[in-house]
Formats: sequence, C-alpha cells, structure tokens
Amino acid sequence: MRVNIDRVADIVGLAAEFDWTGSKEDLGRFCEAARWTITESGPLGADIATDLDISCPEGYAFFGGGRLCYIAFEVSDLLSKEQSGDDALSQSLFDDLADRLFRELGDPDYGVRRTENSYFRWDLPKVVIFANCRSRYNSVRLVERQYQEKQDFIDKHIIGRRDEI
Repeated sequence: MRVNIDRVADIVGLAAEFDWTGSKEDLGRFCEAARWTITESGPLGADIATDLDISCPEGYAFFGGGRLCYIAFEVSDLLSKEQSGDDALSQSLFDDLADRLFRELGDPDYGVRRTENSYFRWDLPKVVIFANCRSRYNSVRLVERQYQEKQDFIDKHIIGRRDEI
C-alpha cells in the first residue's frame, strides 16, 4: 500500500491557501493549480484525475445549489478485500500522513486516532479539510465552509451526531 505523503501535503497546503469562493469555477481553478484534470463534469459533480502515485489516482467533486460543495480524493492505494482485514497497514500509513499534515496545518480542530476509521478535521478560514483512514484506503476531503456549516447543523440538531462536530 502506497501513499505519496509529500504530494498530499502539497495539495492540502494549496487548499489551505487557495482563494475559495464557493462557486463551481473553484473546481477548475483548483485543479489547474494542483495540476489535476477534470475528466468528466455534470450538473451535480465532476470526476478528477489526480497526479498522485497510487493505484486509483482519482477524485470527485460534488456540486449543490450551483456551488462547489467539496472535493474528495483517495491518497493511498486501494487494498484488496483480503488485505483490508489488516487495519494496521492502512492505519500505519495514515499515521504518517496525519503527522505530516499536523506539520502543514497545525493541530486539528477535531479528530481521533484509533485502529479503524481514524479521522482529523481542520476548520480553516475558507475551507474545511478532512483526512480519513478507512480499512481499504485513506482519503482527503476539501469542503466549502458554508456547506460544512450546514452539514454540522444537520448532524448536531437533526441527526443528533455530535462526535465529529
């Protein structure tokens, strides 16, 4: 299982400094700055080809209400179903990635490090950045602030989930 920690840190650093406006045009501007390619686009989202050296270097963007809501992309190889039982492998690479992101972004606002489904969240002025560890892969999500605020409200007041807010 591979993860290109330095390149992911570069992308996250770019996202942290990027001039996000929430418009759909942010996707094209961000992909151009990241040297990524939008491979397909529609009214609800887009597929993205990243330059990460992993088995599935793809991402996607979600649009809602005429705005860019988030960009999500895998940052590690996808483990086979047989390998996915070894959570230690995915977690070890995630720990290395998280440590690098701590140096890039500072301490996270929320998060937990555990044997499965670790995550960290940074609430920055123009973007919310999530790093997630799953049993078969690790991923990053770049979320537009207003969209995340709505999701947090739903989680807290409607669903009653308070563990990730």
